[in-house]
Amino acid sequence: MKYIILITFLTLISCRTQKTGDQMGELATKIELNKTTYKQDEAIELTFTVSNLHDNTVSFLKWQTPLESRLTASCFAIIYNEEELTYNGIMIKRSESTKHDYVTLNSGESISKTIDIKNDYSIDKPGQYSIQFYGRLMNDLSDSNTLKFEIQ
Repeated sequence: MKYIILITFLTLISCRTQKTGDQMGELATKIELNKTTYKQDEAIELTFTVSNLHDNTVSFLKWQTPLESRLTASCFAIIYNEEELTYNGIMIKRSESTKHDYVTLNSGESISKTIDIKNDYSIDKPGQYSIQFYGRLMNDLSDSNTLKFEIQ
């Protein structure tokens, strides 16, 4: 009996892992900055885009992405002087997701949102920074490209 339960459990896990891997290949994430050099007191507007590269319609959970009304968790790796900056924004404890928490993209469709990343991260010292969105299994999104920018 224990053997049957173990086999069933392993089968279910492998099915979920395969679905997640497939979904990540269908959705591409990209970040863009409108320039590469900013003044210390200037907003840093970053555009976050998710594109459906697959032939089918795909849905994903928008939690912990810039597509929410505001950031609700750390979703960017921002590096300054070889150290990752700490997320300073709000953190939300959630109940079960509903259909309103998902974004659906048809084949070839994209969705974008522009945010000021200085609202949630302390980016105020002069120097070179790099930034990358990092995806999560929760929303089946992959990591984005990495960008570099400078604060003067």
